[in-house]
Amino acid sequence: MILTIGEILFDIFPDYQRLGGAPFNFSFHLQSLGFPAAFVSRIGNDENGKRILALLEKKAVDSQFIQADPVHPTGHVMVRLNAEGIPDFNIVPDVAYDHLAYESEIQMLLSQDIRLIYYGTLIQRTKTGAGTLMKILENRPPGTKCFYDINLRPACYDKEIIRASLSHCDVLKLSEEELAVLKSMFKVLDDDTMIDYLRDEYSVEWVCLTKGRHGSRLHTPQGIHAASVAKDITPVDTVGAGDAYAAVLAIGYLCGWDPERIISQATEFAGAICKIRGAIPDSSLFYQPFSDRMKGDTF
Repeated sequence: MILTIGEILFDIFPDYQRLGGAPFNFSFHLQSLGFPAAFVSRIGNDENGKRILALLEKKAVDSQFIQADPVHPTGHVMVRLNAEGIPDFNIVPDVAYDHLAYESEIQMLLSQDIRLIYYGTLIQRTKTGAGTLMKILENRPPGTKCFYDINLRPACYDKEIIRASLSHCDVLKLSEEELAVLKSMFKVLDDDTMIDYLRDEYSVEWVCLTKGRHGSRLHTPQGIHAASVAKDITPVDTVGAGDAYAAVLAIGYLCGWDPERIISQATEFAGAICKIRGAIPDSSLFYQPFSDRMKGDTF
């Protein structure tokens, strides 16, 4: 099983709303592709929280590990898209997921066969959220791997949060823009030098660098592997593309796929998400061609 920790929220676009949050998107894709996943988050005891629970029930998604906050509202993000469909996020502060608590249900989860824990940075923008995540990582079962999908958002992180997150990380995924932030933060000038530093200093096994229209690179102990994006993709928007990529990356990592297969299928799946509005498909049929290729794969 893959355990995912983090935010679930509403992405509010100028003319529509979509359920989102990188960790939720990641977990939803895993389950829709046929792989076991558990999702831990926190929502408000408000109308948006009720809407989330109703949507999860409709999509047959287990919500037993989503906490209800009696004080703070459900998270939401105001999203604006530029002419190329690239999103700009205005993330509302002090919402329910900022107050994720280490409850008995989480302790119960940690006694199960967890192969990998996925987490990001936004859930750690408060002391409470950061403390809960770190306690989960520190109490994970022996042998459980960690996937840090860095997802840096303005004013929602600092160097110590990133350092603590990297200290547990086996697989790191980041964008070109996020790599630039790390180079500035750690005073490193070159991309490859920064990636080597992350692997050496923090014992990160795999580093995946996504580059938008320019494809991606996967750095592993066996070498560097690259994938390009299909030229015929005209994106509706790119919201959630990275989360889709991350889901296939995690599946391939745990299933022992060849790195070339991993980044090829991750790129294709992310490209398909770019062709729809928002990060989550309306129909489960969207996943069929991808899950068919994964039949027989287990972790």
